[in-house]
Amino acid sequence: TPGVWENPYPTWRFPWGEKQTLSYCQYFVTNCITVYSERKFEVKPSSFTHILVTDGIGLLFTESGDYSIKKGDSVLLPAGIGTCRINGSLRYIETYLPSDDE
Repeated sequence: TPGVWENPYPTWRFPWGEKQTLSYCQYFVTNCITVYSERKFEVKPSSFTHILVTDGIGLLFTESGDYSIKKGDSVLLPAGIGTCRINGSLRYIETYLPSDDE
């Protein structure tokens, strides 16, 4: 259909929810993440991770503290912060720099 953007990337389903890549290039990766329970992820030393919550509420657990997050919140996780967890029922946009292993 003319004028309608079709995402060429598939939606990946996991026990914790869904992940769909929205954009991928040499400069950044942007994913739409839907969490139904708990998602663990690593913030690598090579890149920050930016999270923009677009729907729902949840809790973000990092080695430096625990934070309540909700629709409209924007969180910048510094490079190398390590393992993080998000619990709740929410959707967010995740952006980070691509690494050589992706």
